[in-house]
Amino acid sequence: MRCAVRAGSASPSWTGISTFATGIPTPSDRPQARTSRSSPRGHSSLTDIEGLGPYVRDEDLVALGFRPSESHDFDIDSTAISLIPAEEVIADPVAAAERALERLGDVDGFWIHVDADVLDAATMPAVDSPEPGGLSFDDLTALLAALVAAPSAVGMEVTILDPDLDPDGHLAASFAAVIEAALR
Repeated sequence: MRCAVRAGSASPSWTGISTFATGIPTPSDRPQARTSRSSPRGHSSLTDIEGLGPYVRDEDLVALGFRPSESHDFDIDSTAISLIPAEEVIADPVAAAERALERLGDVDGFWIHVDADVLDAATMPAVDSPEPGGLSFDDLTALLAALVAAPSAVGMEVTILDPDLDPDGHLAASFAAVIEAALR
């Protein structure tokens, strides 16, 4: 799982983004769905529209649920991106959320981006890149609930769930229940 919490914009007001997925957006020769629109990393057609990028600075990104097995087209350790590994999130999702919020500082707001592949492969196989070592539904619910409760949370998007890999819809229903519970 990854949670990218970002703060930054072309205006003086800072906004953050919190992303949950299995990887960090990476450079590529072509745009891809996995490349974050707000990330300073990725194809320029998505990350520098009309020369307005980067929309978010590396130092304003917190990646939650990072798995050591993940590979990237860049050296993540040479960036200012903060990483909170999956095992830390699993051990205490609320503390992980608090750490991410602390890292953001006093941003005016942050956006939450949740990829379903933040979940463990055994829990959520209906994704494009299922991996072991991810969160459970309960972990994700607690993490999201703590993030959305923050006064600076401004919105959320959910991605990566592949309905073709969930023909009867039970995984999508369980995932939707997590989102619903976190928003209560």
